[in-house]
Amino acid sequence: MKFLSPYLRKRTPFIALGLFLKTVSSFADLFIPWILSFIIDEVIPLGEVRLVYVWGGLMVLTALLGFLGNVWGNRMAARVSSETIKDVRADLYRRISHLSTEGVDDFTIPSLISRVTSDTYIVQRTIGMMLRMGIRAPMLLLGCLVITLILDPILSLVIIAIIPFMLIFSIKVSTKGTRLFKTVQKKTDQMIRVLRENVTGVRVIRALSKTAYESDRFETVNEDVTKSDKEAAYNMAKVNPVISLMLNTGYVLVIVVGALRVKSGAGSPGDVLAFMTYVTIILNSVRVISRIFTALSKAAASLGRIEEVISYRDRLSYREEENGEQEDENAPAIEFRNVSFSYKSGGFSFENVSFKLNKGETLGIIGTTGSGKTTLISLLMRFYDVTDGEILLSGKNVKNMTAKELRARFGAVFQNDTLFKDTVKENICIGRTVELDKIDEAIRMADAKAFLEEAGGVEAQVAIKGANFSGGQKQRMLIARALAGDPDILLLDDSSSALDYKTDSVIRQHLAADRAGRTTVIVAQRVSSVMHSDVILVLDGGKVMGLGDHESLLRDCPMYRDTYDFQMGGRLV
Repeated sequence: MKFLSPYLRKRTPFIALGLFLKTVSSFADLFIPWILSFIIDEVIPLGEVRLVYVWGGLMVLTALLGFLGNVWGNRMAARVSSETIKDVRADLYRRISHLSTEGVDDFTIPSLISRVTSDTYIVQRTIGMMLRMGIRAPMLLLGCLVITLILDPILSLVIIAIIPFMLIFSIKVSTKGTRLFKTVQKKTDQMIRVLRENVTGVRVIRALSKTAYESDRFETVNEDVTKSDKEAAYNMAKVNPVISLMLNTGYVLVIVVGALRVKSGAGSPGDVLAFMTYVTIILNSVRVISRIFTALSKAAASLGRIEEVISYRDRLSYREEENGEQEDENAPAIEFRNVSFSYKSGGFSFENVSFKLNKGETLGIIGTTGSGKTTLISLLMRFYDVTDGEILLSGKNVKNMTAKELRARFGAVFQNDTLFKDTVKENICIGRTVELDKIDEAIRMADAKAFLEEAGGVEAQVAIKGANFSGGQKQRMLIARALAGDPDILLLDDSSSALDYKTDSVIRQHLAADRAGRTTVIVAQRVSSVMHSDVILVLDGGKVMGLGDHESLLRDCPMYRDTYDFQMGGRLV
């Protein structure tokens, strides 16, 4: 719980008030049985009905005080737990939003979603329980033990002898429970991943008649989660029955010993009645404490997962301030120097990739699926760090740039890019302050003006992931988003895959006419999308198979020539 300390310290006044109210209500509950004992042993024998009413009224007032203290203490607990987790959730989201791509790969998206939602909820419930009952139950337990020791030390020893065994048993089971609940949450992450894939790809699943297959796959992970959850539940299910058995055994012993002491004259009926009431409070308090141990087992597992993300140290880190290194106006806009890269998982790798692109030029990147085209873009924007070599922008190593300095250079459209549920204008601006005329110009260059006017203009609503627009229309809005910021470097990663040849050609003409010194990188499967580029990079398996303009590659690069012949009709298949 050390991780939560800074968050809880912010709410110290409310926590203090809540503890005070809980203390008042606890003392009130402890005082009531004593008043009852006093009435039975001291007031009733006097035969004064008025005194019975007075002390009875005091009992009612004490009960009301305990009720109000408990209610307002619970309100403070709810406030503290909600606001604390609000801050934790905000910090967790902020940390996730700044994770490197490698960091996201390490945790996986389903796991991150689970940590922000279910894990924070579990911790919130536990904080609330601790503030509601974590103070009250131990206070009632200790208070009752002290009072029972005063009332009848012999009877008290019966309960005191049992309590250590109950606490040891609860701690032992809860320690094992923490480990089991961590396993449950990991299995839940896997289930969320499968569910997310199925919901996202529901059209493909139905189109390929894979519904039964995916149902079986989900059933497998669902069964795995259920099996782990049952194991954890079975472990924690032992707590209440065993605790109840111990407590009820003690309760029976107290009744027997108490009856014998009253018979022998060593105790009074009022004391025994009060003692039994206190024993009942002790029983309930111990049950609550056992529930707290169960909740703490879950919360410890969830809190560990939250802390793991917030304290995660990216291997990829940005400078906080610029280091004063100056750019070279005569240097290439983009330069890869002997760049090698491999994923942490050991999957795909680059080997000794080198090329240069001058300011205002266009680089076309083409290659087979899995050749490394998108990875190259990720390295350029420093989503990953190179294993060896350097990437330079205007002569400055990307590692020597702040995140803001680096990101400000690019306008990018990625594969499977996202549109948000908002207006067209907000999807293009995406949080930036962009003047309306620049938005209109970006829409024109992306050849999106006609269909957006039909949809209602820039104030038209976009559904989640742009579901109310076609694939080609979504890509044109994404291109407009990239252009609206007037970037120095425009990255188009397979951004024309859903466009017809005519629209693709119109957009390329607009970009060429309005280049104005802008450096452009186009990743595409089509030769037609890159053939007019100043420099074309041909990749295959992470290696450079060709580098040059269209004519030189047709002459010197067999792979590019074969691709051109197949796509442009030079050869029949």
